[in-house]
Amino acid sequence: MAKKRKANNPQKLDPDLELLTHKYARFYIDDRESLENKSAVKKEGEEDTNFILYDARRVYYPYYKAQIHYQVAKMLELHPILAEILHIISELEKMQDKSTIATLKHITQLDSEIFYSILSDLEIKGYVENSSGVLKLSKNGKELLQKRKERVIEQESKCVQIDAIFGDVVAVAQRAKDIHLEHKADKEAIELKPEAQKRPKELHREFKDNLTLEQVLREALSGLDDREEKSQNTEAESQVSKAEYDIVAIDEVGEPKKFFTSYFCLFYKNAEEKEKILVIDEKYEIDRTATKLFDTLDTSKFKANENKAFKENIEKFSNLTAEVIQNQVNLELDLNEGTTIETAQHKDYLLYTFKNAKKAVYIHSPWVRYNVVKEYEKHIESALKKGIKVSIKYGLKPRNRFEKDPIDTKSKMLFDKWDKSYPNFKATTDNNHSKILICDDEFMIVGSFNWLSFGGLADKDGDTRGETSSVVKNLDSIQKEIDKF
Repeated sequence: MAKKRKANNPQKLDPDLELLTHKYARFYIDDRESLENKSAVKKEGEEDTNFILYDARRVYYPYYKAQIHYQVAKMLELHPILAEILHIISELEKMQDKSTIATLKHITQLDSEIFYSILSDLEIKGYVENSSGVLKLSKNGKELLQKRKERVIEQESKCVQIDAIFGDVVAVAQRAKDIHLEHKADKEAIELKPEAQKRPKELHREFKDNLTLEQVLREALSGLDDREEKSQNTEAESQVSKAEYDIVAIDEVGEPKKFFTSYFCLFYKNAEEKEKILVIDEKYEIDRTATKLFDTLDTSKFKANENKAFKENIEKFSNLTAEVIQNQVNLELDLNEGTTIETAQHKDYLLYTFKNAKKAVYIHSPWVRYNVVKEYEKHIESALKKGIKVSIKYGLKPRNRFEKDPIDTKSKMLFDKWDKSYPNFKATTDNNHSKILICDDEFMIVGSFNWLSFGGLADKDGDTRGETSSVVKNLDSIQKEIDKF
């Protein structure tokens, strides 16, 4: 199973490389649904759309957090007391009452201090005119009474999360702690560098797409308070609308601080030296939003600290030649004695075996899990329909109640179905930790890769390590293992 990372983000899990290999090693290969289809070979003049997985690493993407102080104008429902006072003044005007202040106070029965405070505020705002104690509504006062809404300017403060490479505002929150980011990048991962011009500091400097920082912030903050109020209190829905909300001014941008979000990325390369990056979430599904983000990172923006992880990534990219890529795409594999098979290559060898076996396929996997078996279900059935013998041995017994069972329910049901449908299928249990793949008596692959399951061990830093295997061509060794089936 995947292991928790130590240090900066204990909640993050490093995906299991074996399961990633089973699911995504050939994700970017054309017509990958049919191994018999030779269209994976690029024709002259066509764009090469076949990409081979060459690396899997966590990448830390930079963001800035900054506190924004600004003024906002809102159209709020007029308070019932103010509305009633304006209404009384209007009615007294119609009666031509010459003692409107005294009459108004008598009608409202408000405390003197409160009454004169309200009256003074209405005068200051220009809603009421006081001529020697005689009150009348101004033009603005009559409009206010009619609409029953008042424009109010308030001071606001919000924390924004800004993409440190592209300059997009990706989140806005009341408090900085409401935006959950990672404080540090893992030294064993790739850390992308922020663009120098995307540090949010100078309001009137061009920041993104010919817009100043102030314009970018205005757009992000526009209508924000309205949406927050509605989500927190349904009664506010009638008080503020987006059309009645306006940013008056951005007063200040607090000191921006750099944070990160980490993504687990699968790196692919094609024969034309092009690259694709697929981002995987914690459920081993494709994070399409993050994948789209990385797809926009051209070579000029993919700038990283030149640590060990980044250098290893570059080395793997450089070492993967066009010839090797094309061979892997077409399952033209190296089957020489002693060939080392890296983690991401195991799926190719397993598919090759199902496709090319003439008599029998033997698989020894201590555990069997359906989310892996389903990746090969149609390939196994294709071999069985051709009369190829498929023998699977599994069953490492759990030593305690915390260890996983050797086979899950769905896999057992599938094995039972094959056992009834195909006389050339055989599944047996064996309390053995061996991990072996045999194709006829031609070759055998022995190593630490789980052929029908996953669950790479963790290294000393808590990261899931890769699994390697070797090709064996010695006929005596192969026959000795076949006899155990």
